[in-house]
Amino acid sequence: MSTETKIKGLTGQIEDNYLREFRLKFEEVLSFCESPIEKLMLLQLYNYFSSINEKVDWIKSYKVKFIEDQIFLQAYEEIDRIWLKEIIKKYEYRKTNDCYLKYKGFMAVSSFTEPYGNNPDERREFEVYPQYRVKTDNIRYRIDIVIVLKRRSESTGKIFETRRLAIECDGYEFHKDAYREDLERTRRLKACGFKEVLRYSGSEIYIVGNDLQKTHQSFKQMLDIIML
Repeated sequence: MSTETKIKGLTGQIEDNYLREFRLKFEEVLSFCESPIEKLMLLQLYNYFSSINEKVDWIKSYKVKFIEDQIFLQAYEEIDRIWLKEIIKKYEYRKTNDCYLKYKGFMAVSSFTEPYGNNPDERREFEVYPQYRVKTDNIRYRIDIVIVLKRRSESTGKIFETRRLAIECDGYEFHKDAYREDLERTRRLKACGFKEVLRYSGSEIYIVGNDLQKTHQSFKQMLDIIML
């Protein structure tokens, strides 16, 4: 079974369960992906958060919703406007007055509180973005997929901590001719606050997707890493 076929199968499951408006939002998010294997990873992550149900008393489920990107060009300096205009054109943002809009990721919000340390009121929020843009040392990077963890008080709404995990979907097989550049990129991303940079080969993503248990184990490992 080809990657494209697997993507259609997962997308079909979504189409069977949700309204047209939902599908259109998801299509906008997927359009950011640069390769079919990124789309497959993103779809697997969405399905994971949608179906997660760990066997712990205080865990129930996650509510998954989409995140809309809003770009106001006038709020940026000219040098950044040039770059943002390229992004807007490349990904075909919708224009509303002076604002450009497009759904860029999804958020999995816990429908429960969790006992973090001595604070029983804290909960997890995971945001997932394809082609995440970050600037460090005046160098701009686009990361295949980023998971952002936000630890928030349910009673006050205050965010206690934010952590980021970078996922590169082509792994060593694809980047073997640029190994040194990858090491430098990893160091820079960690220096600007990323918890870890994980690399997956296309074949690994494809194979894991064939087994639901392995898929959940793989993504649970990701979440364990960002939580540590």
